Amino acid sequence: MKNIIKMVFMLLIITPMYSQEIILTNLKAYHYNTIFKMTSEIKLQINGVVGEDGEIFGAIYFAPLMVEYAALFSKENRVEVLAAIKKYKEWRTIAINNKVEYAKDIATFPIYAVVDNNFLKKTVYNPNLTLRFGSSDSSNHFLFFVFPELDTDNMFIKMTPDTFSLDYANVVVLEKILQETNIVTKTSEGIELQKKNDALFQ
Repeated sequence: MKNIIKMVFMLLIITPMYSQEIILTNLKAYHYNTIFKMTSEIKLQINGVVGEDGEIFGAIYFAPLMVEYAALFSKENRVEVLAAIKKYKEWRTIAINNKVEYAKDIATFPIYAVVDNNFLKKTVYNPNLTLRFGSSDSSNHFLFFVFPELDTDNMFIKMTPDTFSLDYANVVVLEKILQETNIVTKTSEGIELQKKNDALFQ
């Protein structure tokens, strides 16, 4: 995206929600704030998570404006995201070969949860996620993660994580990270290493 405006607000330090949670990678994304009408660069922290039932799934942490969000993905969601990434890459090739700009939703599906962790409390929602293809020009094409505005228990406040997008290089990294063998192996190895380190400091 052209002329990215950097935010002057300090982003919150992202902390894991679960004790059995391993950081797999950090990605660079762009977030558009609908209130300030500006785009800023943010960090996405991709984690592997072990649930209470032992199932390994994924979480994406991001903090666009002094609020920390975590989008939790089930194993089924992971497959849906990978399918959307495949379609994004196909459309990107078509757009580049034909030198066109384009915007279209790829898929919409319910995800496991989104957690809004603000200064006062932690709230859990179960929204739909839309993955969208969008161009900034005929050479640069992004994968958008679009979260809807959701009601909260306060009638005057809404949850608005808005939208963030990844460029092609970061989409490729995300695709690799979300492969089943990778996310399970890396998460399991990370947890075992953490257990060994914990045993050293009793």
